[in-house]
Amino acid sequence: MEEAMKQGQSQTRAGGIRFRWFLLALAIVILIAFAAWTWESWQCNKSLRAQASQSARNVAHVIAVFGSNQIVSGNWEALQDYANDLVKEGALAYVAIVNPAAIAVVHTDASIKGKPFPQPEDTSRVVNASVPVMRYTRQVAEVRVGVSIPER
Repeated sequence: MEEAMKQGQSQTRAGGIRFRWFLLALAIVILIAFAAWTWESWQCNKSLRAQASQSARNVAHVIAVFGSNQIVSGNWEALQDYANDLVKEGALAYVAIVNPAAIAVVHTDASIKGKPFPQPEDTSRVVNASVPVMRYTRQVAEVRVGVSIPER
């Protein structure tokens, strides 16, 4: 009888040890899965930021090239209307045209228009790009564009 009891206790201990090893293995698998998910999330975010940054550069370049005659001639009203229409599409956070004194002569945020507009810093939500507008060898303005990073 006593021997049967000892045998039952040792089986219970062995079962407990196996269960602990099972929990440890499960925890390791969960940690590995979480690490893989975190890595993929980071890679996805990095890719989204790179695409948004490229989009910002492309839009700024297009505005600088196709709007250069209006920028050089100072046709700010038409450029303001164009910038406002672009931002309505949703992906752009802002469009600005800044003169050499860093004053926003066109900006999709009316409260900034006519005020100093330093080069904005990238944030977790918006990436920025700028392209100079040249008249021969003289810079006449700079087109600045912010693109919102899509939520995942």
